[in-house]
Amino acid sequence: MRKKATILLGLLIIYICVILLFIGYFYFQTIETNRQYQINITSTQLNYAMSRLEIGQKKIEDNAATILVDEKVKELKSYVGDHENYTYLSMLLDIKSMLKERLINGEEMSSISLFFTKQDVFISTETNLNMRNEMEKSMVSKKEWRQTDKGLYFFMKYAFGIEEKVDLVVAIKMSDALLFETESALTFTKNEEKGLSYVVLPNNQVVGGIMKFKEDIIQHIKQEKKSDFIINSRIDNISGTLISERNESSGIRLVTFLPTDKIEINYNKHTIFIIISTIAVVIMFGFLLIFLFYRDVLSEIRLLTSKFKSVEQGDYDTRVSIVRNNEFNYLFEQFNLMVSSIQKLLSSLFIEIKQRKLAEARQFRSQIQPHFLYNSLFYIVSVAHNPKAVTEMTRHLAEYYRYMTRKKDIVKIKDEIEFARHYLTIQSLRKDFNFKIKIDPNIEDCFILPLIIQPIIENAIEHGIEGKDGAHHIMVLATLKGEICEFVVEDDGPGLKEQDMEELLRNISKHQRDDNDRVGLWNVNQRLINYYGKKARLRINKNELGGLTVYFQLNLKGLLSENETINR
Repeated sequence: MRKKATILLGLLIIYICVILLFIGYFYFQTIETNRQYQINITSTQLNYAMSRLEIGQKKIEDNAATILVDEKVKELKSYVGDHENYTYLSMLLDIKSMLKERLINGEEMSSISLFFTKQDVFISTETNLNMRNEMEKSMVSKKEWRQTDKGLYFFMKYAFGIEEKVDLVVAIKMSDALLFETESALTFTKNEEKGLSYVVLPNNQVVGGIMKFKEDIIQHIKQEKKSDFIINSRIDNISGTLISERNESSGIRLVTFLPTDKIEINYNKHTIFIIISTIAVVIMFGFLLIFLFYRDVLSEIRLLTSKFKSVEQGDYDTRVSIVRNNEFNYLFEQFNLMVSSIQKLLSSLFIEIKQRKLAEARQFRSQIQPHFLYNSLFYIVSVAHNPKAVTEMTRHLAEYYRYMTRKKDIVKIKDEIEFARHYLTIQSLRKDFNFKIKIDPNIEDCFILPLIIQPIIENAIEHGIEGKDGAHHIMVLATLKGEICEFVVEDDGPGLKEQDMEELLRNISKHQRDDNDRVGLWNVNQRLINYYGKKARLRINKNELGGLTVYFQLNLKGLLSENETINR
């Protein structure tokens, strides 16, 4: 017993040394951890400001596109009469009124200009005399953002004919209000001191921030070749972190400088008192362990208790391998026998549950019917005069039904995504909408239940694209976030109110489907829950486009490997 007490005392000393080393390491790492935390917060704020800027740019670009196809603009573009009569002058006034009205409704724009090259007519809401020359330069590319001496403009041209001769050019100037709004978004959650965030235009003109830092900021930007960067730097002899992100289309760069003295922690007497108190508690706890482990009986009980806890946490391979020459040896033998029996029972039960879930998955899958076959065939008949359209539809339709008839319970994710691409292509040919598919290459060869994504896409088309005039966008994503595979389908349809989304989630979560429920989403949700568990259930949110985002998440470790694929 004296030898055991000596060993325990040595272990206690080692334990205390490890704790002291950990406390010292923690003491010196806290500053760096807090610094990284502040950088992450600042980066998030910068991303938010960039999204606000991109929304404003998108509105400007959309306005330019709609102006080019405006009926009044088309009428003037095709006019061939006298430029002095009343009709022509009225058209000019109508177009100028339309441009002014758009400026009133869009605070992200400060001016709009139109140049009709064929009629040699220039219409603008601003008094910039050089604007016409700038618009003639823009006839080289179809659309572009360009910095001029008067500001940042978006140019878009309208070309007609085989030679694509430019008939019309529109130029919209980005307003100072949008730039200041972006700069304000950068400084919205500044920790203590504002004025360290900047909006840098393509010509290196700086908006916002402290004036004395601007030259150093521009110098660092010129030295860095990357579009986005986070670097340690010195600005006006102040050490800190410089975080920057650049918008590729407009060339605008957002920059934030985070001084080191704003993120360092100054330890005080209270902090030192806490550390000393922690060390004292650890030492007292160590002496208590000596007293407890000194008693041989308690060590045996602790061993058996730890084994029971391992079984409780699901470790059925655990065994007590130590042989004692006392009464505890009988308890250890009975424990090993009990765990072996439980392990055999759970193994049998797992096989039975797996077979039952596969049978239910087959049953749910059989309910999915190719209800759009007749519509696809009618489309082929309607475009019989266009062999290219017939070939494209027929090829995708053949691939669609070849996949549908595959007799496999598990398929690769890349095959399921490719099937979704065929389905979307067929529907887009018939219904005229756009779609985009992105898949993480790291999960392409993982396995998933078949026909699990297509019903979600079908729901997005039926209730999203067809449910709203002007809806024309569907996005399908398959991404890997850590150990989680996420599958997302979003549309820009009418969406649902919060109350309606909650009701829809309740309906698709029922064990028995009602006749008025959405059969596709209910079917998918039941298959996911039956095979992957409740955490894999469908989730529904409203997205930024106003439509719905339907998604589900699967643990990467829970996806079947090829060896576990079961053929019918």
